Amino acid sequence: MFRRILTSVTFDPAFESYPAWTRDGSRVIFSSQRTGARNLVWQAADGTGTVEQLTESPNQQNAVAVSPDGQRFLLIKQGGGADQTTAPARIIMVQHWVEELKRLVPTK
Repeated sequence: MFRRILTSVTFDPAFESYPAWTRDGSRVIFSSQRTGARNLVWQAADGTGTVEQLTESPNQQNAVAVSPDGQRFLLIKQGGGADQTTAPARIIMVQHWVEELKRLVPTK
């Protein structure tokens, strides 16, 4: 008989949403408000280890999906304009996304 087992992946009190699995299933990318605006972070899919911030922007970003080949990533960027709310939401595709996001948000 199949038994449902629910496991929390995140434990921070910040608002977190829009999870997406990496292609190999080892990590989960999601949107988090841990540092202000909803930006992208990732961590091990089993909830262990630390959360690593992937983007840093005043505009909200929501994870959507990683392509089947693992090379492209879709995200939704919301906000912009003078008050960060007037620009329409945009779907953005990032090629070679792991390298590109690491370039945009260098490791400290």
